[in-house]
Amino acid sequence: MKKLLIYTVLILSTLSTLYSEEVFQADDNLDFAQVVKAKAIQNSNGSWTFSVTIRHKDEGWDHYADIWIIVNPDTGEILGSRILAHPHDNEQPFTRSLSGVTIPADLKEVEIRAKCTDHGYEGKRFLLILNF
Repeated sequence: MKKLLIYTVLILSTLSTLYSEEVFQADDNLDFAQVVKAKAIQNSNGSWTFSVTIRHKDEGWDHYADIWIIVNPDTGEILGSRILAHPHDNEQPFTRSLSGVTIPADLKEVEIRAKCTDHGYEGKRFLLILNF
């Protein structure tokens, strides 16, 4: 599957955990929810914890970033999702985490997409390379 993405990769690892972090040059159009940073840490039980930073021009309950998802870029399967329970008008960008995500052992990267209530998943897609 061809991926048209521009990204900067920063991969860190420690002896006790595996850690991946990337920063993405997102679209300036903040009408769409944009993932601008993401990191993933593999836990001792093999599951992953993701922290995702989103920018969006939240405008109260009528237009706000309401979810982000972790997707297998090869199959489109959703591997995890984090519902954003309220607008973040005065907190931009903002970061939220999701723990206990199972990633297939052969998958070396995931795609993270953010959605807003008006425009769906129209922001740029964010590719995160996992450090196993």
